[in-house]
Formats: sequence, C-alpha cells, structure tokens
Amino acid sequence: VEVGNFYFKRKKYAGALSRYKEAIRVDSDYAPAYLGLGKVYEKIGLKEKALKAYKQYLDELPSTKQADEAKDVHEAIARLEKEIGSDQSKASTRP
Repeated sequence: VEVGNFYFKRKKYAGALSRYKEAIRVDSDYAPAYLGLGKVYEKIGLKEKALKAYKQYLDELPSTKQADEAKDVHEAIARLEKEIGSDQSKASTRP
C-alpha cells in the first residue's frame, strides 16, 4: 500500500492500482488497500468500482482511529452515488 500511495501521489494510477490489488491478494481484509483502490478508481472515472471499494474499506475498518478518513469516504460514497444516479438518468432519457 505504501508503494501504491507513492504512485498515487505522482498520478501514476496504473502502478498504484496494481499495488493496491496486490495488497488485497495478500490480505483481503486490509482496509487501506480498499481505500487506495477507491481513490484510484475515482480518479480514473470508474465510479461504480470506486463506490464498491470505498464501501469495502468501511466494512474492513478495524477500529475508530481512522474516523477522519472514514468521514471522507462517506462523503465520497454520497458524491459517487449521486453522480452515478445522475449519469444513469441522463442515459435513460436519451432516445
């Protein structure tokens, strides 16, 4: 995850994505890897995958010490759900 964060900060999203996925393969309960996935997916426009990763992050949180990050994730989830709903309603009104 640390290497993924390094890539993410440098906007090397493909590298970050592969590192976060690798972290999940090693430990499928590791919350920070899901947080990283959500951030990358959101940056590259994969909103539904970002939403799923953020929700998984919240499910995997081991304690309340990450409350600040969790608050940010709740805000991201709300934003993505709104955007996805808006995108879907636009698509359904097209002839």
